[in-house]
This record gives sequence, C-alpha cells and structure tokens, in this order.
Amino acid sequence: MIVFNRLKKTIYHLFILVLAYYTKPTAVTMNLLYQAVQDLGGVYVKFMQFLCLRLEMFDDDVKIQFVKLYDQVDQEEMDVEEILFQELGEKRQLLKEVEKTPFATGSFAQVYKAKLQDGRSVVVKVRRADQHQKVTFDFFLMTIVCRVILLLFDFEQLDLLQLFKEFKKTTFQELEYKLELQHAQYFFEQYRNHPQIVIPETFAELCTNNVLVQEYVQGIPLTQVITWKQQRTDYHTFLEEQYGINLEMVFFSIATEVIRQHLTFDKFYGDSHPGNIILLPQNKFAFIDFGILDQTASDKKEYFTLMKTLGQPIEQLNEESMSQQFLKLGARSLYQSLEVIEKSLGQTEQSSKLTDLIKAEYAQLIADCKDSLISQELEKREDLTGLVMQIAELGKKFQIQMPTGFFNVIRSSTMFKSFTSYLAPDYHYMRQVYRELAAEYEHVPLSEKRQPRKFSFEESVETVMDWLSSIAEADLPLYLQIHGILEGKNYAK
Repeated sequence: MIVFNRLKKTIYHLFILVLAYYTKPTAVTMNLLYQAVQDLGGVYVKFMQFLCLRLEMFDDDVKIQFVKLYDQVDQEEMDVEEILFQELGEKRQLLKEVEKTPFATGSFAQVYKAKLQDGRSVVVKVRRADQHQKVTFDFFLMTIVCRVILLLFDFEQLDLLQLFKEFKKTTFQELEYKLELQHAQYFFEQYRNHPQIVIPETFAELCTNNVLVQEYVQGIPLTQVITWKQQRTDYHTFLEEQYGINLEMVFFSIATEVIRQHLTFDKFYGDSHPGNIILLPQNKFAFIDFGILDQTASDKKEYFTLMKTLGQPIEQLNEESMSQQFLKLGARSLYQSLEVIEKSLGQTEQSSKLTDLIKAEYAQLIADCKDSLISQELEKREDLTGLVMQIAELGKKFQIQMPTGFFNVIRSSTMFKSFTSYLAPDYHYMRQVYRELAAEYEHVPLSEKRQPRKFSFEESVETVMDWLSSIAEADLPLYLQIHGILEGKNYAK
C-alpha cells in the first residue's frame, strides 16, 4: 500500500507540473514544484537541493526556498531509547539525558541532544527505518520522472541523467554511517587545534550503521541567518554586536579553506550547504555532517595553474594560455600524443606546427567568444563554473572533458557562492580567494599523484588519427591542415 501511494503521488505531481509548465507562469510552476517536493519529501527534497546548489538555472530566491527545506522535514515517531539499546547494547550506558524529541530532522535521519558520562554535550543522529529500501524505490520512480522530463523539455547544456547518477551515488554514500565516521575522523585530525575552524569530535565506540554520536557544536547555522534575511532582520549588525562576527570575513575564510583543501587534501568537504555550516563567535566557524566528501583534483599542479588564471579578471584572459591549460587538463591523451609526435619529429619549424595549430585553433575559439564571456561576467559576477563549462564546451571537438576532481573544486565554490551571494549580494570574493591562494602556494611543492601514461610513438599517431577521423566532417579545414602536416612526414600513409 505504501509503495502504491508513493507511485500515485509521484504520477499526480508529475502530471500537474507538466500541465503547469505549458499553461501557467513560471512563478506558479515553481511554486507547484516546491509543493510537490515538500509533499513527496525524502529523496525528492535532497535531489532538488542537489540541483539548486549545482545549477544556475534557478534564481537565488528559488534556491533559498528549496535549501530551507533542510530545516522543514517532518518529524517521525521514533522510539529512540529502544533503538539505542538495540544498536549499542551495554554501551548505551555511556549516554545520559537523551532527549526524546529531536531538535533537528533531515530527510534520512533525526538528531537528538544527549550527554556523555563526563558531562560533554553530544548529538545523537539516528537513521530513519528502512531507508535503503525506501530510497531504492524512490530512485526507480525518479529515473522514470527524469526520462519523462527529458522527453518533454529541452535542457540546454544540462545532462540531467548524469546529475541524477551522481546524486544516487552521493545519497547512498550519505546513508553509510560507518563511512561518515571515517570522514569525520579524517577532518577532525586535519583541523585539530585550528585557530578558526572547529570540527566536532565523533565517538567511534558509540557509532553503528544506524547511529552516529558527535560532539555538539553550539552556534548559529547559516540557515538561521537566511531566515533572518527573509524576515528583514538587520542580521549584519546583530552578528557583529552580539558575536563579533563579520559575515563577509567568514565567507571569505570558508571559501578559502574549501579551495585550500583541493591543494593539500585527498578529499574535500563536499556538502557545504547552509545547514552544515555553523557560525561561532569571533569569526570562527564549524563544519558538521560529513556524509558527503568528494575527491580533490589528483593533478594539483595543473589545478594550481588554472586556479591562477581564473583568479584574473575576465578582460585579462589569455586565450593561448587558457587553451593550453584546458588541453593538458581535459584532453590529456590527445595533448600527450601531440607532444610525443612533435618530439619524435625533432624540434624543427615543421614539427612544432602540429601542436601549435591545435592550441591556436582552440585559442581562436576562446577569443571569438570573449565578448560574450565578458558580458556574462557583467551580468553574473564570478560565475566561474559557467566560465569553465563554456570554455570546455568550445573545446569539445578537441576531446576536452574536465576531470571529475577538477570539476568538483570549481563546482564546490559555486555551491557555496549560491547562498552566500543571497546573504551578501554585493560581496564578490572568489577571484580574490584564488589570487591569494595562488600567491601563498606559488613556491610550495604540490603533489601530482596521477602518473602520466607513457605513450609510444605508434600509439600517439593512432590517437591523433582517431581524433582526426572524428573531426573530418565537423571541421574539414582543420582536418586538412593537420592531415597535411602528418602527410608531409609520411605518418598518415
């Protein structure tokens, strides 16, 4: 019966939304979408929040509306005492004063306050029952919904199914409390005794697949600040006078630290939504909830080089440098193959034409689009994700595909910026963050974990020829130029 009702609800809301899309104003459709997500709850709430924090297709007001659902999930009747006895056995006695009513609720868990025997305050995160089964069924329904949406609507430059696949992965990751325990311990050690950043201690002996016990961090979640903004409260003055918090300084520090993680850590904090960031007195802050961690860019040297470029004003964009960086980062096999062929041909004017021609062609595409990029910068300040995606899209015929780790770092800054810009709309800080970190790490040795694959001369020629065949119809003049260079050296015969 529960499964049938879930299916019926999903079909009903999908029908209403499709009808509204074609007959109602956008504002009405978005309101119906909000009501549908709120009614369906669970994984639907998480998915909309996932999309809102990753895409620019939603206005800031819409993003904030869905992000606020983090704090508006209905409570579920749960016998927390019985669950703790079942999960912890004799270790249950290590907890005291466990409150029966949760002080926070999420899509997959409820959180209760308690104390340890030594008096320290903790939070007890208890997973809702049968979440794996419920989420699996919801994913089945959502796959159908996504395919119907793609049939009916045209989403330019949006791979909805790929985003959904990524969301499924992170959701199941979030349900694994033992994995979250490892993540929390990793970050606790990294930031132990940090002067500005607080990571709550997680008590491994009290954690199971369904229960997580962490130190309680008392402060102001950013979701509360968003509420103050909606209520037209003078939150800037209040935070300054009562807690010594300068919101813009904190935003700059958080962004700097998340980006720094990509230069120094193997993993970074991948769930920086407002409910997981706690403001503390004197411009300190805490990260909580470590269910989602993403891999950082493996080639940190290349990331650092591109980070320096992105830190510069768009008007100073160097097309030649940018084309080379994107080719090295996003089309590594092709770029390395070109280098091998050039090296084998010898350092002559003729041999250098091959790589130079590819870089020049790509640079010209970027230059031709520069006015459009500048206009976008004036309209949407510091849309670095949009900038990177546009340049990558221009290089599609060169097999540009940004590595997951690199794309994660760009997107993480955009996720954070999407709600900080709501709270401080005139504060544009990401390029400054990049510039300051670039100066800080200019002379610091950066790891390069991934060992470049060694291409033989024959493999390199085959890679280039395969690429040539793919563009023979798409760009005949370029094909003829490169083919002519190879013909001249008898490597295309």
